[in-house]
Amino acid sequence: MSFRDVIDKAEVQYGDLRGTVAVDGYEGAEIHSFATACGLPGMYFPVALALHGTGLAVTIYAVHHDEVGGTAEEIINHIKQRSEDGPLPVYAFEAEKGLPELLKYVKRLSIVAKSRKIIGDVPLGVKGYIGEE
Repeated sequence: MSFRDVIDKAEVQYGDLRGTVAVDGYEGAEIHSFATACGLPGMYFPVALALHGTGLAVTIYAVHHDEVGGTAEEIINHIKQRSEDGPLPVYAFEAEKGLPELLKYVKRLSIVAKSRKIIGDVPLGVKGYIGEE
């Protein structure tokens, strides 16, 4: 199977800062509610999203019901039963709404980006807070 793109982790041109992101929704995985509000057609099930560009546009990555499954359980089973380890086939959907709308579905958001050239993947141990007496 060939793909136009393979999405594994966040990438920019130079990658001066790299890190991780974690999101909590109000009722679990709110990506489905957000995708529906953005007009994702009903034959797709959202499984990932990406924020990109200086305006933080949102791209939703979704599987097609007929190819992978239409429920979380069907998608999980599809992944467990796959014979190959390659990418999961998804379709990219440019959300009609951006970051401000996405944040309505987010209870907690954590983004950590560290200087790749200076510290790489070394963990940070916070000894105190500057300005704290």
